[in-house]
Amino acid sequence: MDLTRLKGVGPKRKQMLMENGIHTLDDVWMRFPHRYDERRLQSPFALEGESGYFEVKVVSRPRQHFIRRNLSRLLFDAEAESHRLRVTIFNQRYLARLIHPGARLVVHGRLEADGTSVLARRIFEKRRFQSGILPIYNLRGIADRTFNTLVKQALSVREDTIRDPLPEDLRKQYRLLHFKDMAVLAHAPRHARDVHQVRRRLKYGELLAYQLKVQTLRYLRQQASGEGKRVEASLIDTFESSLPFTLSDPQKEAARTIFADLASPSPMRRLLQGDTGSGKTVVALLAAYLTIQAGYQVAFMAPTELLASQHARTAETLLGKHVRLARLSSGLRKEARDAVRTQLRTHAVDFVVGTHALFTENTEYAKLGLVITDEQHRFGVNQRQRLSAKGELPDVLHLSATPIPRTLAMTLFGDMDITTVQGRPSGQKGVPTTVVDTPDELEAALSSELSKGGRVFVVAPRIDSDDTVEGVLSLQQHYRERFPGKVALLHGRMSDEKKQQALSAFESGHKPLLVATTIIEVGIDIEAATAIGIHHAERFGFAQLHQLRGRVGRGRYPGRCFLLNQGASTSRSRLEVLEHIHDGFELSERDLQHRGFGDLVGVRQSGAPYFQYADAFEDYHILRIAKSDAERLLQRYLDNEKDLEETFAPLQKLFETDDSSIVPLQLAPDFML
Repeated sequence: MDLTRLKGVGPKRKQMLMENGIHTLDDVWMRFPHRYDERRLQSPFALEGESGYFEVKVVSRPRQHFIRRNLSRLLFDAEAESHRLRVTIFNQRYLARLIHPGARLVVHGRLEADGTSVLARRIFEKRRFQSGILPIYNLRGIADRTFNTLVKQALSVREDTIRDPLPEDLRKQYRLLHFKDMAVLAHAPRHARDVHQVRRRLKYGELLAYQLKVQTLRYLRQQASGEGKRVEASLIDTFESSLPFTLSDPQKEAARTIFADLASPSPMRRLLQGDTGSGKTVVALLAAYLTIQAGYQVAFMAPTELLASQHARTAETLLGKHVRLARLSSGLRKEARDAVRTQLRTHAVDFVVGTHALFTENTEYAKLGLVITDEQHRFGVNQRQRLSAKGELPDVLHLSATPIPRTLAMTLFGDMDITTVQGRPSGQKGVPTTVVDTPDELEAALSSELSKGGRVFVVAPRIDSDDTVEGVLSLQQHYRERFPGKVALLHGRMSDEKKQQALSAFESGHKPLLVATTIIEVGIDIEAATAIGIHHAERFGFAQLHQLRGRVGRGRYPGRCFLLNQGASTSRSRLEVLEHIHDGFELSERDLQHRGFGDLVGVRQSGAPYFQYADAFEDYHILRIAKSDAERLLQRYLDNEKDLEETFAPLQKLFETDDSSIVPLQLAPDFML
């Protein structure tokens, strides 16, 4: 049935639906809400600092202030439960027509600590306010209520044909909703408990689907057999003797493990994780050296141009005299890309560093023997598999600097073996960290570092400012006034050329202060960087803060980290943990034991795969159950001696998603176990 058969869908709306990835009737009802907005009136004095909905009576005329371009503020006085309040809302000037003495409004916002100030997000006329639980879909160009109407139409047509993809025994064991009942309830929940049941079903289904793929990949890898590489153990000593430093004992142990993998006829699938500064890249380059000396090619894939450039420079420094090296990325001109592809096809290049261009259809390798991916969680499973498919069962080494507790890593990445590089080379110590409470304190500390000739990072969580957070665009203006002629800017919306120019100016000292987003989190290795100041540090999780402070003190110059707490006193006490703990894995284990992963995750900056509904940390107990169930289901197939292709082909349908995601949005309705 064509989408235009739905009432309210014409050619324009159909096009808008398709731009949101919705092409069929099933796509409509299977686009489950991104979140829910529970609209019920409460007392503003019972919210305890959280946002909520409450009724007020206006007692003054509105006052408008234009702070700067694209930033305005609307204020008015109101009463709630006989208490006088001052309400502020930003960038919604049109609301002034609703605000007059005597008007009754519903405010969505929070009461500040002083008990009289309200920071509002939305304001409604009381007579137009609709209470209940509203599904929020986050679709571009389509209102939530409009889409919900389309969902109800689609469900009325398809409801009788919806089958449940879960085995009945699992559904009953965990008291999960039937898929059809869940679908109906997901789009029209009546109570908070309905939302809870919907989420339980979606989370378990998503994690089971993920674990089925992981366990399948592990089984197929165990069955595969190739040809072990003829690598020589003496080459490890040869490589180490060419380095300007000595490998640490954990690096040597990791190297021996990888050497055994390369020599084995079974293809290597190994996750090499280590704290920031632990020396994983050198171990990976050693693996590349051994592979190349055995007569094979190596592809080193990074998720960003910045990280690829960094790795290319490191490889040139450490391997340049041993290998023929090239770079391949979408940022190169077509003539240059074509030339590199020709060299790869004819084995005129041994080692190539790049981004997604490494696995496009027109990139062919003469004899690909090793694939290395850095920050592996940033690539979807399908992307990594496509690169692996470029060779005859090549070995694969994934790198991750994000600290993940070992128990969680083994559950998440069950299709891989795991090696951890503990500690730092040459006895390097952690970066001294200080929590500060005012921007003036932070600026004074950074000014001191600049006066010593160091390079200084300033990090903020956003590009643009909003009513609660100042973004890097605003901060760079402030710092340029404070330190004229010394400030560069770096964020994700800049072109690759502009990014490289900013980094070059920073590294050379021409612009010794770099205001940036978390784009610098990994791969930026600037020896002269001595300090980092992080605005709104309370908004980051431990893992990301630890990664960010790892950008300084990487050379012979000691580093300092300053965390600006702009939250409550409880935020400060939490941040103070980083003053005392400098081991990323200890931080992650501490959070696992004491806080149930919550603070470790922050705003999805962890090294775990991205899930649409589940959270690998918060839902770890579900993930463990799903892993156990997936193992039993796989064994059930194998015991029945079904053809593998016939058995696992339906499973592949679950993963036909955008490569930016590692898992499906949900179990497909026509998939039956």
